[in-house]
Amino acid sequence: MCIRDRALTIAETALNSCTASGYRVSVAVLGRDAEVIVQIRGDGASPHTVENSFRKAYTSVSYTHLDVYKRQRLVRQGGGTW
Repeated sequence: MCIRDRALTIAETALNSCTASGYRVSVAVLGRDAEVIVQIRGDGASPHTVENSFRKAYTSVSYTHLDVYKRQRLVRQGGGTW
C-alpha cells in the first residue's frame, strides 16, 4: 500500500468517526516534511476548518520532529537507548 492510500484511509477514518459523532470537520494528513498528502473538507464543514485542520496536523508533525531530536540528543549523551 502506497503512502497516498494510507493517508487517504487515515483521513477517511477520521472524517467518518467525527461525522458519526455529529462533528462537521475537515481532515489533513501531512507527510514527514509537513507536506499535505491528503486534505478533505467534510460535508457541512465551515470553510475555516480546512486551514485549522492543516495547522493542527502541522503542529503534530513539528512536535514529532522535536521528540525525535530530543531522543537523538539523549542517546548521544548516554541518557538512553530509545
